[in-house]
Amino acid sequence: IEIHFYIGDTFIGGVTANQVRGDVRDAYGCSEYVGFSGILGTDLTGTQTINAFAINKVGGPNVLIGSKEVYIEQLIKVNRIDISEIDITIFEEEKKALNVSVFPENATDKTLTYKSDDPSIVSVDNKGVVKGIQPGNAVVTVTSADGNVSAKCTIRVIEKPSDPSTPSDPSTPSDPSTPSDPSGPSDPSTPSDPSTPSSPSTPSTPSTPSDPSTPSTPSTTGVSNQTNNTNSLPSIGTVIIYDGLKYKVTKEGKEVACVKLEKKSYSSVIIPSTIIHDGVTYKVTAIEKNAFKNNKKIKSVTIGKNVTTIGSKAFYGCSKLKTLKIKTTKLTTKKIGSKAFSKTPKSMKVTIPKKKFKTYKSMLIKKGVNKKAEFKKG
Repeated sequence: IEIHFYIGDTFIGGVTANQVRGDVRDAYGCSEYVGFSGILGTDLTGTQTINAFAINKVGGPNVLIGSKEVYIEQLIKVNRIDISEIDITIFEEEKKALNVSVFPENATDKTLTYKSDDPSIVSVDNKGVVKGIQPGNAVVTVTSADGNVSAKCTIRVIEKPSDPSTPSDPSTPSDPSTPSDPSGPSDPSTPSDPSTPSSPSTPSTPSTPSDPSTPSTPSTTGVSNQTNNTNSLPSIGTVIIYDGLKYKVTKEGKEVACVKLEKKSYSSVIIPSTIIHDGVTYKVTAIEKNAFKNNKKIKSVTIGKNVTTIGSKAFYGCSKLKTLKIKTTKLTTKKIGSKAFSKTPKSMKVTIPKKKFKTYKSMLIKKGVNKKAEFKKG
């Protein structure tokens, strides 16, 4: 059975029986597929009369089987979805609600769906609340009901820090009444036997002095055993890999520069304010020249708050770069190299600190960001 629908002489759609109606089948002895379900579309709005015709496939006129007056609202489609933060860092087990805006504000259907590309790292529910599962990165995509518009954000999950107020083994404190080395000096309450003086014929052997290259171990009684980490810190120029990026030590134990991606396949780059290597925290203060030059995969970049220098052609030719978010307020024209952002898309969205908006906008355009890029205050 096929039904066509009209408003006046305008055809607005048709449906074929596709729903099971057991009651109709039993009453009339016909096929059980006599129910209808479908979507009709029209540009007409306001109060309209819809006429339904049963199509006569064997010849003869079609039969009007029903009419209904309906009010049709104009369908206003979603044309943009914005996520207030496109780069988010959370701890394991931490939850955070995404702040999502749908445009236009009077869109007919603002229903959204949320999906994580790696639920083993980040989960997300149907209300847009993300949760860190284990350390790593995942991309969450927010999509409109019709599937035509979407937005993405990158979620970084980091290891939950241990509680510094909890000692490693509080249940076994050291007993102050028990010396740390009972095999050490003899108990003063048990003096050595005066009748057995040390034999003068057996002096300590002078022929075996302590090896100057192997200093004797100082007594640990009453002294904590501390390790001086400065002796094992990576030297200047040492490469450190952290969260998919390569860094170079520029100031021992204090600062690093971002050198390049470990893998060119990454589409999201987050240059954090700090990284941690072997328990030492380093500030990320620079992005080296040519760091991401001509990378055709990168779609979003976040530059952390401690970056003071961006090398020449650092992002030159990143033709797929859609969003650039700058958190640092420490950049100057002299500290951004020539053509650092040249040949990036005209449609790129650039978010910059509110208090530096005018200065940064002018400065970034001079360094290659297209004048037609969309600048926003962060």
